[in-house]
Amino acid sequence: MKILKYICLLLLVVTITSTQAQSVITIEKAIEIALENNFSIKMAKNNYYISQNNNSLGNAGFLPDVALNVAQSNSVINTKQTFVDGRILDRDGAKSNSLNAGIGLSWTIFDGMKMFTTADKLKELEKKGDLQVKQEVLNVVSEVILNYNLIVASQQQIKVLQQSILLSNERLKLAEDKLTVGTGSKYDLLQAKFDKNADESKVLQQSTQLSSVWNQFKITLGVKSDSVYIITDTLITLKTIDFNTIKKKFDEENLLLQQSEIDKKVAALEKKEVMSARLPSISLNGGYNFLQSTSQAGFLAANQNLGFNYGASLTYPLFDGFNLNRKIQNAELLSKNYELANDYARLQLNNYFVQLYTNYTTSLNQVKLEESNALDAKEILDLAAEKYKNGLLSTIEFRDAQLNFLSANDRLISAKMQAKQLEVELLKMSNSLP
Repeated sequence: MKILKYICLLLLVVTITSTQAQSVITIEKAIEIALENNFSIKMAKNNYYISQNNNSLGNAGFLPDVALNVAQSNSVINTKQTFVDGRILDRDGAKSNSLNAGIGLSWTIFDGMKMFTTADKLKELEKKGDLQVKQEVLNVVSEVILNYNLIVASQQQIKVLQQSILLSNERLKLAEDKLTVGTGSKYDLLQAKFDKNADESKVLQQSTQLSSVWNQFKITLGVKSDSVYIITDTLITLKTIDFNTIKKKFDEENLLLQQSEIDKKVAALEKKEVMSARLPSISLNGGYNFLQSTSQAGFLAANQNLGFNYGASLTYPLFDGFNLNRKIQNAELLSKNYELANDYARLQLNNYFVQLYTNYTTSLNQVKLEESNALDAKEILDLAAEKYKNGLLSTIEFRDAQLNFLSANDRLISAKMQAKQLEVELLKMSNSLP
C-alpha cells in the first residue's frame, strides 16, 4: 500500500511541477523542438552546405588561376676575375641582390568538355546533399512520433496496472477481514498479499521503462535530461491509409530512391569526365614581371626588366601505356554497377513497401480484435469482483480474471504500437510525415 501511495504522490508532484512550468508538450511541439535542436539534422545540414560550397564554377574548372610571386635574394662573395685584356678584378665581400616579382595567369579554356561534366556532377551532389537533409528530418520526425506514442502507451499500461492494484488492495482487505472473523484462511491472505506485491512490482518495472523512453525522447529532441515535460495525451491515434494514394506518393517522392537515381547519374558523369581525357586541352597563360638586380662584382652593376608575357599551349594525349583505356573501362563498369544498384534498390524498396502495407492492414484488424477482447475482459473482471465480494468466486478464479484483464490490455496497447510503427514507416517511405 505504501508503494502505491508513493507512486501516486510521485505522479502528482510531477504533474504539478510540469503544469506550473508550462511544460505540457504536444506531438507538434515536440517535432518543432527536434527540428531546431536535433544534432543529426544539424550535421546533415552542414554536409549539405559543404556540397553547396563545392558547387561552384571555380571547383568545376571554369575560372583561371592567378598568382602573385615575389622573390628576394642576396649574396656576399669573394671574387677574382681575370679579363682577356689583362685586367684583374679582385674583390672580397662583394654584395649582390635580386628582386623578382610578377603576376601570372593560367586559364584552361578547353579540357575535352570535362569542366562542363564536372559542373553537372557538382549540381547532382548538391541535390543529393539536400535529399540527405530531408531524409534525416524524416528519420528524426518518425523517431519523435514513435517515442511520443511509446510514452503514451507506457502511461496507459501504468494506469491499467494501478486499476489492478486497487482491486488487489480490496481483495487483501477482504481477506484480512475474513481471517479476523474466522471465515477466511491464512493461505488466501498470503496469496492476496503476494498478488498485490506482484502488481506493484510491475508498476515499478513499467515506470523504469517509461523513464528510459523519456530519456531517449529528450535525446531526439536535443534537450538536456533535466528538462521537464508532461504528455497529457491518453490515446494512440491511428490513421486509415489508402494503398493507391500512398503507393503513388512512394513512387514519386521516396527519398532513398531519389538518392539512388542521383548516384547513378553521378557515376555516368564520372565516366564522361574520364573519357574527356581523349580530347586535347587548350590553355592560355600570361603575366606581368618585374626584375631588378645589383652586383658589386661582375659585368653589370645593375639590371632591371619590366614587362608582359603571354602565350597559349595545347596538350593532346597520344599514348600513356593504355592507362586511359583502363580507366574508361573501369568507369563504365562502375557506372553499370550503379545502374544495377538503382534497379535493385527500386525492387527491394517496392516489395518492402507492399509487404509493409499488408502488415499494416493486418495490424489494424488485430487492434479491432484486441479492443473487443479488452472490453470483454473488463466486463468479466467487474463481474468477478462482485462475485468474489459475495463469496461466489474463489481467489484463484478472481486472480485469473484479473490477469486476463491485464493481459488483454497489454495485447491491445502492443497491437496499437505495432500498428503505429507500421503507419509511421509507411508515411516516412512516402515522404508524407508532418
